[in-house]
Amino acid sequence: MLHINVLRNFGCEMIAEGSGIELVAQESDRGLQATEILSILPPTQTEINDSHGQFASNPDEVLDGPWEPARIKWFDKLRGFGFANIFGSSDDVFVHMEVVRQCNLYDLHEGEAIAVRTREGPRGKMVSDIKPWEAPK
Repeated sequence: MLHINVLRNFGCEMIAEGSGIELVAQESDRGLQATEILSILPPTQTEINDSHGQFASNPDEVLDGPWEPARIKWFDKLRGFGFANIFGSSDDVFVHMEVVRQCNLYDLHEGEAIAVRTREGPRGKMVSDIKPWEAPK
């Protein structure tokens, strides 16, 4: 088990699915538990590239587009969507839970700083790629 406090002590709020984690663990009455994270290796670029096709009109264009700083306005994981605002713009940008999953994130929180790539969707600008603003190195 990896408790969120151990993750926060390492300096991050989320781990992308498919990441490699080097950690210290100990046996407890509840089973094996992480006590310290030593390093986190992100998923391979191949895994990330393979996950973008569904929401990208042209996956190469999305992956090569500029990253823009943004902040989560609100996000409801249970409803499966939310909105972000790109710094310098008051326009809402749609964030779909599937994009969050495809980018190997678990959840987003109001006020969280992120980096996004966007594209025009049927109802306006939408996030096609997302990552934490301050990802661990």
